[in-house]
Amino acid sequence: MKVDAAVQRLAHILPLKKQLDELAPAQAKIYLAVLNSFYLKGRAALVSELTPTNANALAILAQLAEKDMLTLDDKGEVKGCYPFTMEQRVHRIELNGHNLHAMCAMDALAPSSMFGGPSVVVSECAVTAQPVRVELDGERIVNTDQVADLYFGINWAAASACGSCSESLCTEMLFLKDPVTAAAWLKQDADNRETFTLAQAVQFAKGFFTPLMQQG
Repeated sequence: MKVDAAVQRLAHILPLKKQLDELAPAQAKIYLAVLNSFYLKGRAALVSELTPTNANALAILAQLAEKDMLTLDDKGEVKGCYPFTMEQRVHRIELNGHNLHAMCAMDALAPSSMFGGPSVVVSECAVTAQPVRVELDGERIVNTDQVADLYFGINWAAASACGSCSESLCTEMLFLKDPVTAAAWLKQDADNRETFTLAQAVQFAKGFFTPLMQQG
């Protein structure tokens, strides 16, 4: 199945679930605290909030960053934790009363399934800049009539063997306003690009990210 193959391919590039399973309990606890903080507080957990439960929190965050499980700023504070980021990116999520930013288009679709509740994704077509609004409830697309033509695209060639995926592949995971736009985008580099319907993209996001929630 196309979606299953895509999940496996992305997991090979960015093996978050595999790495989570291999973390020491203290590391996993810090990682999940950071991930859940975006949902609960609308932002990354601060080092000062993590240290009371683990005096080595700063060092653990650095270890997680080395594995590209999250990203840090120059002070060692969390900048991003897939699918969320503190950076002002084009993909935004209304979730649990908070306004958040996502690393990429697929990441923006993930939190509703991850946390089992409603979300609104606000973004734009990468080619035309036409506004995009996707209303989700878990894996269900609520405003189907408004997004019937929307596609998702990924440029697999953007993945970098070095550096953070947040600065490479994530910049090439995007929304495309309709089938014609998606086909034209795909044709530019058919060997490395792949497109999905919105429904497929939601399942792609769910398949990649929800396994992270089965811990802790």
